[in-house]
Amino acid sequence: MFFEYAREYTSTMHRIGGRVDRKASQSIAERCCKMTRVYQEIFPDQKFKLANISSSEDVLRSDSSLPHSSPPCEKRGISWLLREGWLEDLEESILPTQLRTCLAELHPETGSHMIFEQPQDRDRAESSCISILALLANRHEIFTRPQDIQSRLKDTQWDQLQEIINWVNPSVEEIH
Repeated sequence: MFFEYAREYTSTMHRIGGRVDRKASQSIAERCCKMTRVYQEIFPDQKFKLANISSSEDVLRSDSSLPHSSPPCEKRGISWLLREGWLEDLEESILPTQLRTCLAELHPETGSHMIFEQPQDRDRAESSCISILALLANRHEIFTRPQDIQSRLKDTQWDQLQEIINWVNPSVEEIH
């Protein structure tokens, strides 16, 4: 615990670059102490306990903050989207919005990434969903768009991935 605390404290003090008054130093020290694994095990944050986390399904149903360019999702989830023929009409420009609208985990304000204070996880999850959908829809351009040109997936590699998808032939339930 002490090593974790010391590392976090020195890193924080280095980031703020210099001397701080005693009150600020105490505040930083307390915050760094609370960030250690041992402290979090002894005093778990109540907002991260599963019993205190509610599903954001209801929030998605009544959310008016998301753009309405995507179809309303009465039933949530990838399986519903696939049953509705979403893969045939995959549009790269509105894909992230559609995912945020239909998957409670990706909701910009109430998703699990906000609850657990890990916003970078939403980006990773969204990217993974887009990659899987592009792979299933045989949309090479969507799958490779974020890749660097020098290390972009080759057409032959894409063909091999498509052969695997065709061989597996996953059902909607298996994809979900």
